[in-house]
Formats: sequence, C-alpha cells, structure tokens
Amino acid sequence: MSFLEQTISNEQVAAYEVTSYDTRHGVRLHITHFRRRDGDIDNFSVKAIVDGIVQTGILSDDSTKQIKEIHHYFVKIKNHEEEKTEVVVEYLKEQMPRDRSVSCY
Repeated sequence: MSFLEQTISNEQVAAYEVTSYDTRHGVRLHITHFRRRDGDIDNFSVKAIVDGIVQTGILSDDSTKQIKEIHHYFVKIKNHEEEKTEVVVEYLKEQMPRDRSVSCY
C-alpha cells in the first residue's frame, strides 16, 4: 500500500491568516498534483482537499453554491522531494451561465 501524500499536516495552511472573501458567485478550484510516478488522474481524490478548505474557513461549505468548478492537473516531476499538491482558489466575480451542459455521444 502506498500513500499519495507522505506527510499529513495542515501546517502550511495554518501559517496563513484566513481572510473572508466574497463567495456569493462561487469559486473555481485549480488542483495540481506534482508527482514523480505516473498515475491515473481519476485516482487523485479531492475530497480531503475540499474538506480542508472548508475546515480552515476559506469556504463556508462544499456545496455547488460555493464550488462551481474543479479543475484537476497532473505534473510529472523528477525528485520525490518536489512532490506536492497545489490548490488555487479562484473567486468568481459574476454568476456563471446555467447552460453549461455537456453532451456525450
């Protein structure tokens, strides 16, 4: 069994003062996984990341009223020491259109 994150901590998040932002239009999350080994992008769960963002007070909840989109990225790196997960919270300034449906054939 292998663990994706070698250390479990919220130390880096705790180093920052959490500021209240205007989230009435929601946010878009950009999550980038920097990993040495190749992996299936669908194996990287964002549940713990989103729960941590809510727990620190950055977002009030993890509903679709708050989180409008989640973008996942994977970057292959060479050194194990460089492995990390980077999260960027983009605050939306206006309401996103409702007709963002996707058709699959």
